[in-house]
Amino acid sequence: MKEELENVGYKLAWSAEKKLSRKIDLEGWEKVVWQNQSGKKFILKSYDGSTLIMKQDSA
Repeated sequence: MKEELENVGYKLAWSAEKKLSRKIDLEGWEKVVWQNQSGKKFILKSYDGSTLIMKQDSA
């Protein structure tokens, strides 16, 4: 998944819950939502509660 998103121009990062709204609202990041083969969508989180976010890579 990482390579797939990077190949289409996104960079990925993990964000702690307390910083998530700032990253999304002010910095232009968005949550990574992944859809499995049966169509179910998932927001990707780590065991410590961090959320995987992505942003169009401007470099």
